[in-house]
Amino acid sequence: MEQELSLDNIKEQMGINKKTASDWRHKISSSLEVAGSGMFKGITESDNTFFRES
Repeated sequence: MEQELSLDNIKEQMGINKKTASDWRHKISSSLEVAGSGMFKGITESDNTFFRES
């Protein structure tokens, strides 16, 4: 987000789905609004959640 890359560019660089890149962008934006700081500093991490499918 800081580099103002497009979702297509992000998905290529990160090797993720465009929907995932979009979801993460919205989650980060929402977190910034809640925190009120308007800026991330340091390391930001995100974990995957896997669901078994039958």
